[in-house]
Amino acid sequence: MDQPLLPIDPEEENTATQVYEHDTIIVRPPPVQENAIREQENRGPIGLEVAGRPQRTQPIREMFRPAAWQAFMAVAEEPAILQEALSGKDGPAWKAPWETALESLRKNGTWVIEKAPKNRNIVGCRWLCRRREDGRFKVRLVAKGLSQEPGIDFQETFAPVAKFTTLRVLLALAPENDWELHSMDVKTAFLNGVLEEEIYMESPEGIVEKVQQVQACRLVKAIYGLQQSPRA
Repeated sequence: MDQPLLPIDPEEENTATQVYEHDTIIVRPPPVQENAIREQENRGPIGLEVAGRPQRTQPIREMFRPAAWQAFMAVAEEPAILQEALSGKDGPAWKAPWETALESLRKNGTWVIEKAPKNRNIVGCRWLCRRREDGRFKVRLVAKGLSQEPGIDFQETFAPVAKFTTLRVLLALAPENDWELHSMDVKTAFLNGVLEEEIYMESPEGIVEKVQQVQACRLVKAIYGLQQSPRA
């Protein structure tokens, strides 16, 4: 059993106190064993070499060790590139959502393959493979928006969204007026936004069309990862 704390003396030195209007809160630091104090004195500051003392690096390693295997599993289960996903043991499971995403891009007329202007910035892209908590496999084409040039590839990025206050008012008015509420989810929602800027993106991995080295995909619709996609 934990030993009860000794009475706290407000006049005691090194006691953390916080005063609010009529109350005073005194915080006593947890008791430290003598062995722990002696071990800390023998180690010295973290990251600094002290003559005759080892560096204090072990506590840092111990702090992250319990959750390290979880982080490793999260990285190891999701492939980094599309080719790795399709050639792995879960290849068929990754192929189906990838083909669905590719078909959505074609159906929406997301891009037009043409010759890119000289000295024009070509935005990179990659297939992002994610395994959701419910076990579903999700593949999405994402543009590398950090390579976009401000003033050329995008202008405004602000996107107005509905406030939760508005939704709460709507939910309150619905039963009072005997309304019916319906909700819906739009698949590949960003692909419905029309771009005003002229953006060229490198051809994504896996497209069937034959693309020459001087050609690129001129984006007509917004895709995930672009700076202006939420606004579009």
